Amino acid sequence: MTKKIRKARFLRVVDPATIGPRGPEGPEGPEGPEGPAGKDGKSAYQLWLDAGNKGSRADFVRALKGARGLRGEKGERGPRGRQGATGGGVQGPPGPQGPQGEASEPQSTSITRGVNGSVQTVTVEGQPTWTISRNPDGSVAGLSDTSTDVTVDRDANGVVTGVTVD
Repeated sequence: MTKKIRKARFLRVVDPATIGPRGPEGPEGPEGPEGPAGKDGKSAYQLWLDAGNKGSRADFVRALKGARGLRGEKGERGPRGRQGATGGGVQGPPGPQGPQGEASEPQSTSITRGVNGSVQTVTVEGQPTWTISRNPDGSVAGLSDTSTDVTVDRDANGVVTGVTVD
């Protein structure tokens, strides 16, 4: 069996010492054709099982979450928020007008005054007369009517310290 050998037209031996500097890089060539689709790989769950783990897909998902980390440092205080809306609810409509009160006759009032012009008694028509008792300095010492006595208690300086109703 014989092989035919084709002869090269030119054969040149190059001395490495005579090679010059490399030239500039040329422009990028056109994009090549799309290659064939690859085989489907294993799922992450299957890789987890192949690594020696056991369990369901839910177990796998739980295993993805690590242990709780350490608490981080407290951050800076944020800016103050804007003021919220006022009120917690809607105000209802006004209620109906109440009934008219009973009419009454105007009542006359009489006031008696002491020598110095201070009020001594007050009488409202149809009501008991209130008598005002006074201290020597003119301050009110007490009030009384036919059924109630009101005494104003004062200290040595005239400051009210209490009121007694009998």
